[in-house]
Amino acid sequence: MDCNEINQTAAELKMKFEAGMKLSANDLDLLVELTLAARDCSGEVISIDSSHYKEPLNTITDLTNLNYLLLTDQERHYVKETNIEYVWQAEATQGQYEPFDKGVNTQGFWLKMDYAVFTDTQEDRLRDSVYEDLTQTLSVSPTSFEKGVSTNLVYTWNVNKRDDTLNTVSLNGEDKLIEATGINRTYNINSQVGTKTISLVSNVTKNNTTGGTIVITNNVTSSERIPQYFGKVVDGNIPLLTYAELQNYTKFLSTSSAKSVTQGYTNEKMFFLSINTNAVILDGNGFNVTPAFTKSTVTIKLADGTDQTITQYLLNNPLNSTGTYIIN
Repeated sequence: MDCNEINQTAAELKMKFEAGMKLSANDLDLLVELTLAARDCSGEVISIDSSHYKEPLNTITDLTNLNYLLLTDQERHYVKETNIEYVWQAEATQGQYEPFDKGVNTQGFWLKMDYAVFTDTQEDRLRDSVYEDLTQTLSVSPTSFEKGVSTNLVYTWNVNKRDDTLNTVSLNGEDKLIEATGINRTYNINSQVGTKTISLVSNVTKNNTTGGTIVITNNVTSSERIPQYFGKVVDGNIPLLTYAELQNYTKFLSTSSAKSVTQGYTNEKMFFLSINTNAVILDGNGFNVTPAFTKSTVTIKLADGTDQTITQYLLNNPLNSTGTYIIN
């Protein structure tokens, strides 16, 4: 240390001492270092009355084993076991600890230095104000897909315990406690052809003043979408309903059946294959033309070969112009 560093450090320790703050074991070691360094430092060094601060001790037993006759009033020792500083009060008649060799003497006790600034209630509020609860997230891609089409689902999950204690973590029923380290991780489910929901479940012990154990659950779903179609067929024909044949029409995937379609027709009939079993159909002018369509329940084939019931709306009479039809 140079002189400036010695003076600055000594000033900081002096302020702590005069403010009644506890000097830690590191502070006491620093006092020794300052004393040695000051011998070779020219100029005035700020002095600190550190004669009462004695060497740190490991345990309370070490404290009570100090020789009673050699103790000096106001002598202080930091005890690592309790992380507390104790001061010897030669005239005290009560306190936390007594020397082992005190004998019949009624005076002299080790007193715990009390630096409490907050009440217990205030300390609890302060601790809760900085307490960070567990966070966990779960998402999936894609969030939806065509029913019957083999789809690979990628789930992204993250569990960050922060100030809580994690007891168990499961994803889709599988143990993931070791992997719950606060970073994003992926989980794959391949070749899914229908809606899939999985859960991320954490059993957590709260270390704040509330305490207790809670269960936190996140659910996420990748949803199937029944394919819907629209198109036109030559008068006298009907829509073909195998999966391969359906691909000749226009397909759309949605939770809604709403669609507006404008097409040119040459002796052709417009049709919808819809998830809406009771749809209303308007023309381009907004008139209700639902009665101009024949409604029927049909079965289409999905990509995996399974059957799917759907509602067909087929225009009764062929058109030879451009027409717009809107289904709700």
